[in-house]
Amino acid sequence: MNKENTIVYAPSGISQRTPTFRVCMAFFFLLIAAPSCSSDDDGGSDDATTSSDTGMPPAQDEVLCEASTGGCRCSEFADDELTECSATSVGDFGHCCESSSSCQCVETACVKWVNGDVCECGPFEIVQVWGDVKLESCPILPAEITCCLDVDIPSSPSCKCSADACGVGETQVTNCDVADVAVCSTSLGEVATSSCL
Repeated sequence: MNKENTIVYAPSGISQRTPTFRVCMAFFFLLIAAPSCSSDDDGGSDDATTSSDTGMPPAQDEVLCEASTGGCRCSEFADDELTECSATSVGDFGHCCESSSSCQCVETACVKWVNGDVCECGPFEIVQVWGDVKLESCPILPAEITCCLDVDIPSSPSCKCSADACGVGETQVTNCDVADVAVCSTSLGEVATSSCL
């Protein structure tokens, strides 16, 4: 008997010639047993972006800068309003303080009161009420004038030359200038910097 023509019956009841049936069944089991080609060796997602995909490290949080009272402020939560925030961008006598979470620059100045022998240095937004001429330091004043420095509140440091004696928390100094009030808060972990952006 010719084995090539032997008829066998598959489980489905459809008769097939022996060689053809065996080939079909082998192909069927190969499809079932074949491992998936889409899994990652490290179990990661196919669409995850890594440094090997782009050739670049993952991007860090973007720092944005916005205008603030008397200057500018930068952080990852700020509005994207400014392309520069630095000591020079906020004014002639600006200074910047940086912490782990934010950075800000403020304009400082000394202003001589228009109505007497008084000069005060501090954030320009505060001292500008006494005059609009910005000075780097107070001019030489009469001998009876006393200059007092108060930096207990870093957000509003002050140095004032007047006929008044220094008060509680104030330190008597020879004169006042913008360097005296360009201070950062060490309690907040701030350090001086020339630019935030």
